[in-house]
Amino acid sequence: MRDIDMVLRDQIDIKPFFENGRIRKNSFGGFKIITRNVKVDLWYLENTWAIKHQRPINFELHDYIPYTAFFNFSAIAYSFNERRFIYTKDFLRFLRDKKIDFVYKPNFNNTLCIVNSIYYSERFNLKISDRLKRYIIELHKSGFRDYESAQKKHFGNVLYSNQDILEKIFLINRTLKRKKAEKKIMKGFY
Repeated sequence: MRDIDMVLRDQIDIKPFFENGRIRKNSFGGFKIITRNVKVDLWYLENTWAIKHQRPINFELHDYIPYTAFFNFSAIAYSFNERRFIYTKDFLRFLRDKKIDFVYKPNFNNTLCIVNSIYYSERFNLKISDRLKRYIIELHKSGFRDYESAQKKHFGNVLYSNQDILEKIFLINRTLKRKKAEKKIMKGFY
């Protein structure tokens, strides 16, 4: 686990709960809580990126949060007040298939989504769905991306050089083309 994202329904002054500077504002308007064992990002519900960039929602917002996750394995939340998990079908599909996919396309940092897709796939030996592969290709083709800078900002170091990412995207594209050709051949047999 890299970090925990916590979302508070109501805005409260949280600074008195953390002494000695163990909390700081992050670059997206939330808070980074510094602990020894785990990183915690804290957000107020109405300030989450996905909520800010959507039309008004006419139902319980906390039930909507899992649908705003980029990755299917992140499409789960826990309501402390209700003592229940809130998750999507995409999350259940991830548990069943062990394939990384996306849930919600719009994202503040598409470059990092590409890097994280590759990182999580390699780190946890998970397959990337064909749908996510196509989206990675689409994102990459939309313009040059500085993958190294995105990693430095997010992780504090570079896991993959720009060249490494380009090679991995090339392989992703090649596997998609091979599958498409295989389907075409198989279609001729039926």
